[in-house]
Amino acid sequence: MAERLTLKPGLIKAFLFDLDGTIWNSDPVIADTLEQILSSHNVYIGKDQLVDDLYFLRSPLKVLRKYDSPKPGIFWSTYRTKLQSVQLFFPDTHEIFDCLESADRIIGFVTSLKKEFTLSLMRKFSLMDKCAVLITPSECSASKPSPRPLELALERISVDASQALYLGDHEIDVQAAKNAGCRSALAKWNNCTKTEMIIQEFCPDYVLSSLNELKKLT
Repeated sequence: MAERLTLKPGLIKAFLFDLDGTIWNSDPVIADTLEQILSSHNVYIGKDQLVDDLYFLRSPLKVLRKYDSPKPGIFWSTYRTKLQSVQLFFPDTHEIFDCLESADRIIGFVTSLKKEFTLSLMRKFSLMDKCAVLITPSECSASKPSPRPLELALERISVDASQALYLGDHEIDVQAAKNAGCRSALAKWNNCTKTEMIIQEFCPDYVLSSLNELKKLT
């Protein structure tokens, strides 16, 4: 773990998490969905390019618009049929969350994913009982890097931003955490090729190689 701050034990009361690309590995399934839709319109883009597009455009609908897909809204109905193919990054995710809970830490999730899909995947992975707060676009229309989704999560669990950490895989997650006054942690297991750029430009407080490293922060 690359620590950029030395924190006293117990200072972090709340661990907030992004979901897509941080807790579960959705990029391959999203890219597969995009590829299927585009190829049905005789547009052939490789999955690696589509994953890059997702990173920079931050929305599958924007990716479809980039390639002039006539019906970008079809993404959600197609993705719904593939949703159960999404998998957790780490099989010991529950054990790690149990460790955080046993140390009296609060767990919450702040995501840009539609609520319907968020709840479906949280139920699939039995994460609902770990969740003290969940913020999706249904709860907050502002998008990261706006601090508002994190601020709303913190309001609901009555934790000061200085006692919270937000973990995500994208530069906008680091920015959102900083904008909200939280500690920022970068998950490097999804966008490995972007990690150094994010570290250099956005200076996350922590860079984590695995979810298990969170135990060292309790």
